Amino acid sequence: MHSKQSKAWYGLVVAAGLLATLSLPVEAGPAGRVQFVNGAVSVVGVGAGGVTRTPKKGDVISEGEFINTGPDGNMQIRMNDDGIVAVRPNTRLRIDIFQYQGKQDGSENSVFSLLKGGFRAITGAVGRLNKDKYSVQTPTATIGIRGTDHEPFFIPEGSTEFGSAPAGTYDKVNVGQARIQTAAGMVDINPNQVGFAAGVGSRPALLPSVPAFFRATSQTSQSKSKASGQQQGEVAAVEAPAEQQAASQTATQRPTVATVEGLDGVRIDLTSQRATDNAGNPIDLNGQPLAGGVLAGALIDKQSDNRQGAGAGSADGARVRLGADGGLVAISDGIDRQLTRGSALLADRGGNLLNVGGVAIPVEWGRWDQTPPDHVFDSTRSGLDNDHLGSLHYIYGPSLTPAGKLDATSFGAAAGRYSLVGGTHPTSQRAGEAGRLEDMQMVVNFSAQRIDGYALKLSFGERVFRAINAEKVRLTPRFEFGLIGKCTGCGTNEDLIGKAAGGFVGPTANGVLTSYGLNSLGSVERAVGTALLGMAETYTTPPELPPLPTTPIPPEPEPPEPPEPPVPPCRLPPRSW
Repeated sequence: MHSKQSKAWYGLVVAAGLLATLSLPVEAGPAGRVQFVNGAVSVVGVGAGGVTRTPKKGDVISEGEFINTGPDGNMQIRMNDDGIVAVRPNTRLRIDIFQYQGKQDGSENSVFSLLKGGFRAITGAVGRLNKDKYSVQTPTATIGIRGTDHEPFFIPEGSTEFGSAPAGTYDKVNVGQARIQTAAGMVDINPNQVGFAAGVGSRPALLPSVPAFFRATSQTSQSKSKASGQQQGEVAAVEAPAEQQAASQTATQRPTVATVEGLDGVRIDLTSQRATDNAGNPIDLNGQPLAGGVLAGALIDKQSDNRQGAGAGSADGARVRLGADGGLVAISDGIDRQLTRGSALLADRGGNLLNVGGVAIPVEWGRWDQTPPDHVFDSTRSGLDNDHLGSLHYIYGPSLTPAGKLDATSFGAAAGRYSLVGGTHPTSQRAGEAGRLEDMQMVVNFSAQRIDGYALKLSFGERVFRAINAEKVRLTPRFEFGLIGKCTGCGTNEDLIGKAAGGFVGPTANGVLTSYGLNSLGSVERAVGTALLGMAETYTTPPELPPLPTTPIPPEPEPPEPPEPPVPPCRLPPRSW
């Protein structure tokens, strides 16, 4: 289908990588600085007589230099475009080209050669707008990106450091999209997927599960880092979305600490909302205090006449309280609504990282599950008990985007499309039922200061909910708008109404935290949940129509005019929680 074009593209990229290797600049330019180093790590300078040195925090890493890590070695580099490269143990990596002049004008370029092992890259400005300006070369394949967070890995033939995994090129995507290309073809990799190419003549494919070495390298380096009393860049307290999606739906307590260690060595206390550097000095993120966070949540209310309504809402970080385990304890909307966890079980807990100004910041999600009378959470409005059904879903991030940064200049493009990274499993009005959030997209027009598109698809077996935004809304740090849609399998393909809420996180809208509540109009079907969206694509010209890949409401033939039905007793408009 795309073989000629794909092979031509592959040949050009490989040729560019070889040229970069053979003809390095006489004076290699700086690519980034070391933020963290631990264990056996060495850097080999440019040229045949390149000097081998042991790097330390603050050292410059330049184009053309090799980075070598031993079995206990790892290093994190903050690139000059605010990206992060976290090099794993047993790795040999070279920065072939890194060019960034402070703007995305087509002159920027980043090419890495991965000869063994792996690294995690949370990309910065290079590759954000011009996707073809970023690539990772291995001896068997080329990796390109259409997103912001991925983990390339290469296992040479005969290597024994990585267990029994087959030799070849791997790439795991956390946010956005990547692709692996060989002479035989190409495969696109979406969040929570791993692509693999065995050799130059092998066609890349998606793996059915995440290989063990991705997790094992993180655990090994983390345990050794703790043993030496140093901080480790991989986050221990926040699970990866792939693991969260595979987790049991049973409500369980996951013991974690409230302090999270970030990718560039900072420590973030989720309870006190403070961050410190390696020396214990307080820091902030580009002038933003961590207390300026945002939480989005959703639940099903039950009224005195036994009607139900699924609703969604948001609260700023000053009204969010986290417990000693880092989990959500209480929320206030600042007006009249209070929610406290009480004896409810903390379930479906997970999270991910966002690259915020070169610092990896955790986003946490979960549910309060109640099974009366032993496990219940409290909900009050104006001091009076507000009855509810099932679970409360939440998602929390500690860095709300300032209103003055929601513009095309700060964002770096006229418009952007956000796609699903992870979130809670949706729940319904049926006790103990948990479904699957299959897709969610959001299109933001920064030039026109609007949220143009929002679409989601979720399912509970044969019951499939699809919804879109009812209207375009003004762009603000926190948002709220109505949803309309269809539910197939709910009675006779019933109409849906509902609500979405949430907020942008990071200094330049790096991600979106959102919650949703959906209500069918003909029966008692309800659906609630939360999600994290990451930047998937940017546009120099805002699209006329939101480029949402999943058609939210399939067209149906016009039915004959039915008689006017009575209003069902269960009908309830969406409510703000």
